[in-house]
Amino acid sequence: MRAVVLGLSVILLAGCSRVEQPVTNAARFVARMSCSCVFVTGRDLPACLADLPPEATWLRVQVDEAARRVRANALWLQGEARFEEGRGCQLEN
Repeated sequence: MRAVVLGLSVILLAGCSRVEQPVTNAARFVARMSCSCVFVTGRDLPACLADLPPEATWLRVQVDEAARRVRANALWLQGEARFEEGRGCQLEN
């Protein structure tokens, strides 16, 4: 039984490498777009999320008003953008 679980874990993790970059890219895109929407245009997060493509709805988005930062993530993969006066929203990480 342990060998079966170990084998399935190896197969699953090997397949994750093909998924990791697209998910990270999606999280970075959503973080950057949401940051601009919230901090540049002054809209609230639900309205900003409604403008995103439907494929992005499974990402969790958090806004930190004090730090002027937006983080989008799925599982352990994330994207983060921070607003700077005069520069707009910049991706971090």
